[in-house]
Amino acid sequence: MFQLKSFLALKDPADVNDKELIDVVGRVIEIYNPVDKIIGGKATKLIDFQIEDNADNTLTCTLWNEHVSSLMPYYNSDSKEPLIVVIQCCRAKVVSGEVRITSSYDATKLWFNEDFEEFEEFKLKLKAESTPMRSLSTGTLHSNSTGISEFKNASVIVTNCHDLKKVKEDGEYYVAAEILGLDFEDGWYYLSCLKPGCNKKLKEQEGSLLCTKCKKACMMGIVRYKVVVIALDKSGDAPMLLWDREVAELVGIPASILYAKYKEVDVEVPPELDAIVGMKMLFKINFKLALKMGPNYPFNVVRVVRDEHLLKTYSDRFVEHQDQDLMSRMIEEETNTDAISEEDSIGVEVNSPASVQPSQKEGDDSAYNFGAIKRSLLDEFSSSKSRKKLKDSEIKKEKM
Repeated sequence: MFQLKSFLALKDPADVNDKELIDVVGRVIEIYNPVDKIIGGKATKLIDFQIEDNADNTLTCTLWNEHVSSLMPYYNSDSKEPLIVVIQCCRAKVVSGEVRITSSYDATKLWFNEDFEEFEEFKLKLKAESTPMRSLSTGTLHSNSTGISEFKNASVIVTNCHDLKKVKEDGEYYVAAEILGLDFEDGWYYLSCLKPGCNKKLKEQEGSLLCTKCKKACMMGIVRYKVVVIALDKSGDAPMLLWDREVAELVGIPASILYAKYKEVDVEVPPELDAIVGMKMLFKINFKLALKMGPNYPFNVVRVVRDEHLLKTYSDRFVEHQDQDLMSRMIEEETNTDAISEEDSIGVEVNSPASVQPSQKEGDDSAYNFGAIKRSLLDEFSSSKSRKKLKDSEIKKEKM
């Protein structure tokens, strides 16, 4: 019935024919939230998801417009059964060096857990133990339901920047905060492996690029975002590490396009990244104590949530605009002072806001007021140039 294309046949972007209609089968392992966008002046809906074959190869798929509704019954589903899908008459396209599957107008059809021979054959080869399907959120600007399901299930831990830096147990934590600034000390991008589903960093070795995960040598790589932001709430500030998916959605421009735009000019950091400063969101952090190296090491963010209802729910944790104005005045006053008192200077590390621990009194929110984060903000604002600047070396002109 179906003329199935193997994942391996789609591995090399050079072999992809985007004019050909193909059929693929796989197990759905991740579904991302649907997104509404304006493309070419027209309102467009899309949804991304990942499928996996029985050899652990993965493909990212995108459904457009009328095909989105076919997948929606399975988004945020609590079913424990594997979801097998055949995507019939779809196209393979190369996006930023990665092969992706996309629906093709009204030609594409989706079949889920049918009794056809192809489904039965795929199920027979399934592993006895497989990771359950996950519904994820990219935290886009257009989503109205991002991350709500987890909060309704009361299965999340919401903390603040101050307490997050004291966490000693592995787990997932949410922090409601605003992006105060950007830290480009280690750059804003990295080169990743070309293998579908492998986003690991490439390292230069003996004239070629070697994947740190699959150990595959590559002549070229995919440019992806890796941006450290300084998040601020009423308790203080903390460094957060945002990866490609989150930054691309917040900025609205793929990292590869910004790299190509500025690689030949004397621009260390694309100014387009400034757009995310001032954005309020909930950061979902996957914390692993064994991976934390020092008090200033950034927390790994696996999701950002910008749902307006959740932001209103946690609005009391954000620094208000009038509070920011007051802090700016305090910073100006302190900067104009000829000398800093001995009490203020003890234990303060220059350009190290995460090293400052605001005092906390149980049951008293005022303990988080401006005196506690004053020194942190002094470092942040008075040294903004250093936080917006890469190391002295130019952007590397890697092969792309």
